[in-house]
Amino acid sequence: MVSQSILHVGNTGLNPSLVESPAFMSMNIESFEDSLRYTETELRDVYVSELNRICFMFNQAILPRVVDNIISNLRGRHISNPALMDELNFMKKSGNYSSFYVKTDFFDIKYFTGSRVMGTFSSYRVNYLNMSDVFDINDLIDRLGQRGRMSININIHYMRGHFFNYMFDTLRHEMAHALVHIYYEGLLKALTDRTYDIKPHGKEWKAMASLLGANPKATSHLGGEEKQEVQKSMEYYNRNHVLVDGKKMKTRKKLRYHYHCGCTDHWITANKHNKILRGYGYSCKKCRQSLKFMNNKKYVY
Repeated sequence: MVSQSILHVGNTGLNPSLVESPAFMSMNIESFEDSLRYTETELRDVYVSELNRICFMFNQAILPRVVDNIISNLRGRHISNPALMDELNFMKKSGNYSSFYVKTDFFDIKYFTGSRVMGTFSSYRVNYLNMSDVFDINDLIDRLGQRGRMSININIHYMRGHFFNYMFDTLRHEMAHALVHIYYEGLLKALTDRTYDIKPHGKEWKAMASLLGANPKATSHLGGEEKQEVQKSMEYYNRNHVLVDGKKMKTRKKLRYHYHCGCTDHWITANKHNKILRGYGYSCKKCRQSLKFMNNKKYVY
C-alpha cells in the first residue's frame, strides 16, 4: 500500500495540510460489486475532484520547476518570442505564476469502454504552427480550445474494476501526458518557433509522472484478481445494456484459439492462429515445445 502522504500530495514536496484530501479515499471501493453503489455521474464527479487537486498541486509546486527548467535549457539559444521569455523571467523573480496556471475546465472528461487500454490522453485538431505570437499560457490554452480541447478518457470497466489504483495512478499518468504536452511541447514551441521531439513516455513525462505520484512506467499490468473484476464490469454492462452518457456501451468479445505445449494451455489471438495456418511457428517460452492446436475456441472480453 502506498503511504498516505505520497497518495495525498505525490512527490511535490507540498505540506499535506495545504492540500485538500482525496475525496475518492472515502468511497471504499474494493471490488466491482462495491462500485455499483455509485452511478457514472458520481464516479465522474470524484474523478474531476481529483483532477482539480492535481491541477492545484501542479500550479503550486511543479509549475515553478517547469518554468525554471525551460529558462535554464534555453539560456544562450535563439528566442523567437522574447516578450514571452521576459514574462517567464519576471514570474520566476516575483514568484507569481498565476497567469500560467493550468485549469480543470480545459480538459474534456468522457468515458469509453475499450477492453484493454486503461485510460488515454489525446489532443486533437491542435496545430502549433502559428503560435509564435503566444504571450502567456492562457493565450495558448485559448488557442488550443478553439481547435479542440484536451481529452482525458475514462475506461469505466477499469475504473470500476480496480478503483483505487485507477484514481491514484492512471489519472495522474494521463494528466502527466497532458501537462507535458502543454508546458513543454506547447510552451517551447511558442518560445522558439521550433518543434521539439518530446517522447510520449520520455524523460519529461517520467519526471512529471513521478512528481504527481504516479508510477513512471509506460504501461501498468494487472494481476489475475484485478483482471477478473474488470471482466465482471464488461459482462455486467453488456448483459444489462447499461447506458453511459446516454449511449449503449458494448464491449466486443474477442475470439481465442486453444493451443497446448508440453506444460500448459495457451489461448491465442485470431491473428496468431491465422499466422500458424500460414506456416508460422510459435513455441512456449517455458518448455520450448511447439504449440499444437487443440481444435477448440472461445470468446473472451
